[in-house]
Amino acid sequence: MTSRNHAPQGGLAATSGTGRATGLLPIVEVPHIPPPIGTLLGMLPQYPPVALLSALLNFFAKNLFAADETAQLDGKIICLHVRDAHLRLTLQIGRDGYRACRSGTTPDATVAADAREFLLLALGAADPDTLFFDRTLTISGDTQVGLLVKNALDRITAPLPGPLLGFLRNHLR
Repeated sequence: MTSRNHAPQGGLAATSGTGRATGLLPIVEVPHIPPPIGTLLGMLPQYPPVALLSALLNFFAKNLFAADETAQLDGKIICLHVRDAHLRLTLQIGRDGYRACRSGTTPDATVAADAREFLLLALGAADPDTLFFDRTLTISGDTQVGLLVKNALDRITAPLPGPLLGFLRNHLR
């Protein structure tokens, strides 16, 4: 897990240029999506957010998998299930990148977590293995495919400027 310095309960923290807490700003607990909002999100079409995710992954994380992993995953369909948002983002992985799939496409594997865990993973502020063993991140379907995707989540780097990314990593939990 990415190491972070936390302020005491109710305390304040901030980062210096080295990414260490300096004691000026609060640590912010990332909230879960409230059930009424999650229910509403689940009623919306799923294709627009998966198309956006596909485009972002193709632009920022096209080479997320090693060559041997890409060969194993070529043509596989994965679903990122954002449980509290009732979203199922289904993508097909190929040698040329990621392709958005329509709702109802049966995935080979599903990786599920709440939105806050996916956000913390994208920021590098959480470790997928820790979330998996804490059962806040789950894998179903083809476990080999799911484990390759879970391990790749640790290699994702949010496309943010370094100082902002460091600040977010140190102040969100």
